[in-house]
This record gives sequence, C-alpha cells and structure tokens, in this order.
Amino acid sequence: MKPSSDTRSLVRWNNEMYARYPSRNSYTHSLIGKITKKRVELINTLTEIKEHDTVIEIGCESGELLTRLPKAHLTVGLDISSKALRDANVRGLENVSLIQSDATMELPLKTGVFDVIICADSLEHIISPEKVIERIYDISKPDARIVFSVPNETFFSKIKTLIRWLGLSKVILKNIEEKGSGWHIHHDFNEGKLRELVSRQFRIIKVRKPYLGYVVMKVCKK
Repeated sequence: MKPSSDTRSLVRWNNEMYARYPSRNSYTHSLIGKITKKRVELINTLTEIKEHDTVIEIGCESGELLTRLPKAHLTVGLDISSKALRDANVRGLENVSLIQSDATMELPLKTGVFDVIICADSLEHIISPEKVIERIYDISKPDARIVFSVPNETFFSKIKTLIRWLGLSKVILKNIEEKGSGWHIHHDFNEGKLRELVSRQFRIIKVRKPYLGYVVMKVCKK
C-alpha cells in the first residue's frame, strides 16, 4: 500500500516501516549479507571517496552504509525517518552530519556542493523517485561521482521462489520477507528501470550487479 504523499504521513509511515524492516537485517543475514557486503565494496570502489571530498548519502536510515564509507572532509546522511536518524545518532558517527528531510522536496542544502552522492536502496521506497533524482542533480558538483543502488527485484523473486520450493524458507529466509518487502512502494526495479530514470540528467559510466542481487550504477552529469 502506498502511503499518503504529505510529509507528516510519510514520516510516520517510514518510521513504522523502519521498525518492521530494519536495514541491518540485510547486513547481518547469512545469505543476503554476503550480497550486501559486495554491494558496499562496489559503492566504495565506484565513489572513490577522498579525504577532501564532500559526501552525502540520500536515504541513510540508521547509518549502516555510512559506517562503511572512507573518511571525507564532510559526510552528510539524509533520511525522512526520525526513528532511523535517532538510531544513527546513537551510533556516534564520526564527522557525519544527519539531516531529516523528504528527498523529493527542495533540500535544505546548497546547490552544487557535493563531490560524491550515494543513493543506495532508497528509490524503491519513494513514491516519486524521479523527483529524488532531480534533487540529486541540483546538489551535485559538475564533476560529481554519483552512485545509485537498487535491488534486482526479478532476481530476488526467483531466489525466494526456489527457496520456498526447496522447503528451506524457515531457515534461509529468517528475518527476510518471503515475498516483496512491505516497505517497497515499487517492486519492479532492475537495470532497465534505473537506466530509464537517470538517463535524462545523467550519463551512465558503469553498471555492476553483485551476485545479480543488486544493480549498482555510477553516473555523472551530462
């Protein structure tokens, strides 16, 4: 079910979904965790973060990815969920500023200030992902390294079907939804959909698919 599009409702809905589907599950799960680890390695390779860079993650939740990024001059984590950001604060992230904001709206950030922008596994949770991409364009420097990551829904659907067919769902899918995540507003993300979304404003540089589970795409401004 799609949430209401007003900000207050979106905050409440994302708080509820964060409590129900915490992102840390994908980092600690025996099967999905291996794929997630490779995704993080690819994001770090593609972003090439340097100590003098300004970095932002759009949809940072509780900071699982932020803790795995190289140190930069300034790192910002942005998310709409107040509960997720409270958990991120508890982690005591070093040299990281956290901002609560709806990424589809005008952001409380200056235009053209970020060297690196990461939007990892967030677009599928958002009613209008094309608006997020517009905001990312606004805040990125002309030569910014921008990396998107989305789940390869087709692949995960086939794997889950196979696991259920083998009768292993109670073991292998523990803490992972047997069907599509209830937090996902869009259940059709794959390389083709991501290409379609970013191609208007950005040029695609590289595409990687760690274990076919995710689509990790590096882009730059046209």
